[in-house]
Amino acid sequence: MTRSVVETLYGIIGDEIAESSYNPEELAMIYDPIFYYGRYLNPKTREYALHNLFSNLSKGIAYLGLGAGNTPSIIDLGCGLGMQSFIFAYLGAKVLGLDLDSRCIALCRKRKSYFEAKLGTALTADFAAVDFRHLDPRSVNGKYDGLFSMSAFAHIHPLANTVATISSLLYENGRVFIWDQNPGYLFLNSISKTRRSLPSPIHISSEFSKHGFKTEILQGAGSLPHQFWLPGAAGALSSAVDSAFKKSLRLSFNYLFGASRHGQPGRTSDRRS
Repeated sequence: MTRSVVETLYGIIGDEIAESSYNPEELAMIYDPIFYYGRYLNPKTREYALHNLFSNLSKGIAYLGLGAGNTPSIIDLGCGLGMQSFIFAYLGAKVLGLDLDSRCIALCRKRKSYFEAKLGTALTADFAAVDFRHLDPRSVNGKYDGLFSMSAFAHIHPLANTVATISSLLYENGRVFIWDQNPGYLFLNSISKTRRSLPSPIHISSEFSKHGFKTEILQGAGSLPHQFWLPGAAGALSSAVDSAFKKSLRLSFNYLFGASRHGQPGRTSDRRS
């Protein structure tokens, strides 16, 4: 189910670029690899991008209780250009996408209209340009069932304040799923001061535990860079190597983190297994 949904929605991007009336700056944002769509749109890295999306996003979707008729409310922290928000909403979630960059949020809103028309269904997703470091939890209209963040959470400092804000935004049985850069990666840290400055997954786990969260997922999310991904049928070998190496956090340049807080249910519907 997750694979088909990801394939369907990412497959729309080509038509979106061809059919939309986006300006050059907006198109450049979509093509930029920093937002991941550039990896997908480049034929040389598309298989690599899809492998990582299927492998890691599927875990987040399952952990946050999406699909199977569930309708949880999800915050997409650092939503970028909105793709994961659209996927979550298509699976039935009520989504609030937050990003510091107002240009991203403006494009998210345009893209949402295009995807709704293309899919023939409304997407329950709202977007807001906010500085999460100064977010007033009362400004987001109630609490949420879960929070997802891809390549954003670890860059919001200080960590203690970020986790405290997330805690206040979630129901007592809320869940968090993070897909981010690993500062403990063996090979790139020596040349990347930015990566070295990020909080470690262990530090993140410790900070969430102060707010009653129990870490349930902590694993590598990617070990084989796109430069080494083999094309075509040989991609199966790349996938196998990646799966083997990312069992070690030390050999993984990204990680997955999932934590839940088992308090009283915030809502009686949409229960997760």
